[in-house]
Amino acid sequence: MHPPSQPSWRLAATLGILALASLPACSNAESGFGVGEGDGAATSGPTGDPGPTGTGGEDPNETDGGETGETDDPEDPPGLGIDPPAPLSICDGDTGHQLTLDLVDANAESTPVLVAEQVLHGDGKVPGIPLSPRAFLSHYGFDYAPADGELLEISGELWDAPMVNVEAPNRYGLQYAVRAPAWPEQQRPPIDLVVVVDLSAAMGGDPLALAGVGIEAIESALVPGDRVTLIGAAEAPYLLAATDDMGIGPSDLADYVDEPKLAPMADLDAALELAYATLHAPSDFEGQPRVLLISNGHYQWSDELPELVADEAAEGVYLSALGVGDPSQHDELTLGALVQPGQGSSLFAATDEQIWDALDFALPEHLMSAALELELELELPAGLALRERPNQPIENQPTPRRAQLGPGEALVFHYELEACAELDPDATIGVEISWVDPFSGEAFELAWDRPVAELEPPSARARKGAATVAYARALQSYRDLDDPDAAYGAILDAITRITAALEAAPMDPDLVEMSAVVATLGQ
Repeated sequence: MHPPSQPSWRLAATLGILALASLPACSNAESGFGVGEGDGAATSGPTGDPGPTGTGGEDPNETDGGETGETDDPEDPPGLGIDPPAPLSICDGDTGHQLTLDLVDANAESTPVLVAEQVLHGDGKVPGIPLSPRAFLSHYGFDYAPADGELLEISGELWDAPMVNVEAPNRYGLQYAVRAPAWPEQQRPPIDLVVVVDLSAAMGGDPLALAGVGIEAIESALVPGDRVTLIGAAEAPYLLAATDDMGIGPSDLADYVDEPKLAPMADLDAALELAYATLHAPSDFEGQPRVLLISNGHYQWSDELPELVADEAAEGVYLSALGVGDPSQHDELTLGALVQPGQGSSLFAATDEQIWDALDFALPEHLMSAALELELELELPAGLALRERPNQPIENQPTPRRAQLGPGEALVFHYELEACAELDPDATIGVEISWVDPFSGEAFELAWDRPVAELEPPSARARKGAATVAYARALQSYRDLDDPDAAYGAILDAITRITAALEAAPMDPDLVEMSAVVATLGQ
């Protein structure tokens, strides 16, 4: 995203303090150092033992399904469990343990845009949608360079988190990034893309106009060899346009959604079935098969559709979604119920500029894969654990799911760790990843480790990571409004960390946006 119109970090930080001043006084506010990423479910057990994984359970982001797939009224308060569960971590003074992270939301990026648009340009409230820190860490830029070679790489840092209470357990900050190699524009492999445009009545006006801009942005990013098919999702799906072996110039695909006849409700089952059949049709074309759904989430779908989407993703046909239009009229839960099993990118755009950023400048990152079946394990030594962890094991933890990573992308993880026992002087934190090359099918593994004794001051990236996670926690508190004391601590933590991050990177547009959102919420 481009920088919003904000004066400077000093004014942004001041606005944040004013937001805090408007909150009710609390007698037992937290000190503001409790951040942890919360990437979703994780397995936990002694090193070398995967431990219990649970038997699955309801996805907190999935809708009830049914004949229409419509979610509850957006004015209704969010239900319990709307956010993914925190990683299940233990702290054992004698034995280390591993966390296998659930990467189901690795490519989710819509939430930060929805929040900023709704708060800064809408009704001023945090929408009732999942607010996992994962989406914010994936969407915001951290300036990690792409991997140098053809394989994934890991970068990380570890620092000492100072405490006001000298008797408190030692705490450490950990941030690392899994980096994919970039593809030069004229050397990237081809894409076989089917764009499904929702043509239901709810898409009339601005949403449909933005869908047309999205198709224009896609055309601008195509290179020779790409293939694009355009399908309209109405009461019955139909082929709008198709083109093979794209040349350098555009082919005006956007004209086919300029003034279409809108249906009362789109049958998304039939539209996606046609999209998958198109990709599976006999052909000599060997581009990466992808489906992009452009919609605001108000379509008809069945309980069986997520299963079909998951089956296709297992075969390498990933589904991404671009939400468009007014954030207050956008059904994020309905789109999320399909994008999660589809393992693709979840995007949202309310402006032309946001669409061009996502689908022209970053089309390969969002719609193509440099690594498949990505799995990640965090290994912590004896006496060290995630600071934010449940007092009791969380029941029905879903089995950790893998992800795909786009070219040039960096998947960022940020945690605060806490010692529960004296650490061995040689204690080491480790990260292990495995993935499959999308072209050769070859499996790869990579490990990164950092001795706990090797501490360094947090970089600007690390400060931004801490601010991002604290910001997501503060938004959860504003959204739920169920515990003023906890909300006070979360908001104080966010303001403190955003201010510290802005001191290290005064012109960072993401940090300026965070500060502006918190200030607006506190008015």
